[in-house]
Amino acid sequence: MLSPDVRVAGFSAEEWLRLGHVFGSSAKAANAGEARGGVVALTTEGRLRKLLCTRRGRLDASAELWPSPLADLAGRHGARWALELKTGCLDLMADRFGERLRRADTYLSQLLELLLVLRELEASGHLSVWPWPLADWPIPTERAVLRALSSLCPVGRVALLGVFSQGELYTAVAARRGERGIDAIIGPGELQAEMGLLSGDWQRDYRFLSAATERVVGPLSLGCFGELYTFKSLSGAAPGAWASAVAARDVILTPVSPGLAVPIGLDAGRALFASVRGFAARHLSSELRGVGSLWRPQREFGLPAFENDVKAWLGFDPLRLLSRLMSRPE
Repeated sequence: MLSPDVRVAGFSAEEWLRLGHVFGSSAKAANAGEARGGVVALTTEGRLRKLLCTRRGRLDASAELWPSPLADLAGRHGARWALELKTGCLDLMADRFGERLRRADTYLSQLLELLLVLRELEASGHLSVWPWPLADWPIPTERAVLRALSSLCPVGRVALLGVFSQGELYTAVAARRGERGIDAIIGPGELQAEMGLLSGDWQRDYRFLSAATERVVGPLSLGCFGELYTFKSLSGAAPGAWASAVAARDVILTPVSPGLAVPIGLDAGRALFASVRGFAARHLSSELRGVGSLWRPQREFGLPAFENDVKAWLGFDPLRLLSRLMSRPE
């Protein structure tokens, strides 16, 4: 997805760090004791050799209860996910991935191929992932990804993220799509000089940022704007949070293309489904509590014969993905 001659400009070290800070866990979530990060277990023939935590580094493997379900392992260390790697898994992954690489491969095709290799290793028992196994990951075809990208940001157009804080531009990033992928990634250092004086009201000032981006980088296809605390509160938020933020104009999306309206609608749908499921669990009889059964595998709906064509084009089963999203515990 990146052009071989991509240009990156307008970022200081602090501005790069700010980009990561935008979608990091909020202090409120951290203080509430919510699960964060992940834990990785390295094993040999059922014996635990090493234990690593993404937040605390290496842990004492000798003090760990093993064998243990990955869900329990994650729970003991306050992690959101857990991974078990068996000895030789990484070497096998590198060998298989290297054998399949071709000179004509793009960055995107290489990434998708790597995901397929990891899925094969999971199927053969060399690795395990919790809570969402690789077998359930939607791995699209390259053509489907490019079509989706074109609906959001066609060739020659720019996607922009603008984050404001206390009346000032906190950070921004503009990515321009060229013929061979993203050919320019521009930061606030090159955009602020073109914005002029700000009013202190981000719901007005985002227009100045949009205009500056069009002068410096190119015509805008998609812009996403909001305040820092809003983006941080949306990180890992409950279903419907993004749709609610857009409806309340806490987050401004402009222009809204069909390719963007679909995921927003899905987020609202997840919120509605979670509400119905919660109501059923509290008030209805046990016979009606299986609301999740409404989202069964695709064949139970008796859909038309072209279902296999849809799965082949996307690279994954869309209704299976919807079923997993709707039934995930909140």
